[in-house]
Amino acid sequence: MTRSALLLLLLLATAGSALAQGDLAYMPAKAPANTADDERISMSDTEHPGVVRISFPLGTYRVDLINAHGEVVEQMAPEEAERFDVTGLRSGTWTMRARTPQGYSVRRFAVRQHHGMNQVADAAPMRKKR
Repeated sequence: MTRSALLLLLLLATAGSALAQGDLAYMPAKAPANTADDERISMSDTEHPGVVRISFPLGTYRVDLINAHGEVVEQMAPEEAERFDVTGLRSGTWTMRARTPQGYSVRRFAVRQHHGMNQVADAAPMRKKR
């Protein structure tokens, strides 16, 4: 086997291990530098496990949920996506794409399993009511 083939097999085995663990990535509080991630798309926890609150840029008229393969798996109005249920999503990296009159805004996020429940890794914690 060539060195390239061995490296490819090692990479695939490592990726498979990460998938089996169900914890691939996260949504950082700030978008990474030099990426297309738009901080105007943000997520925070809600009082309901597996449901996150999403805010979109002003003027958003359509939202697309895109899987790790770049396929649009769901299209919805922004009102439908404001309280988004991630319990039916597979663990891994996903993208929310907001369509606005000015163009597209995107934000990547990761779904992981935690104690048997899907959640968005590092979504901003819900503020406690006083």
